[in-house]
Amino acid sequence: MALLITGSLCGLLACIAALVLQFRLPGWMFLSGLHRMDSTKRSQVDIHPLRRRLSFLFYVLSAGFLLGSIFLSAKVITESVLMPFLLLLSLVVFNLFWLCYRKYDRNAYAREALRASRFFMLAIDMLFLVLCIVFIR
Repeated sequence: MALLITGSLCGLLACIAALVLQFRLPGWMFLSGLHRMDSTKRSQVDIHPLRRRLSFLFYVLSAGFLLGSIFLSAKVITESVLMPFLLLLSLVVFNLFWLCYRKYDRNAYAREALRASRFFMLAIDMLFLVLCIVFIR
């Protein structure tokens, strides 16, 4: 029951985030992660394609969580199947977010910052994979 509620809530929040990004509603700069950039750095980012790609990724995440919750409530799948699927979906979407930012951000960054970013992504990927292995029974 907790997974059903959590999955539905995460799916609805991801859908709201996708709608905010798609229609440039108030708060879309915050959701896109561009709110703290100064105007000179922001001018080096292809904002509109980035916004559209992020919106699409939020829709994919939303669909995965909502469909997983529907299938769980209809007893088509079990929690032991759904949990690793949701973790892997989150991992894939998180990595695609990172790739979108790498593609559409043309700012020059220091070599150390890029290395730290790759290390951060590797650490997050390992965390998701460990969680996925833990939940596979």
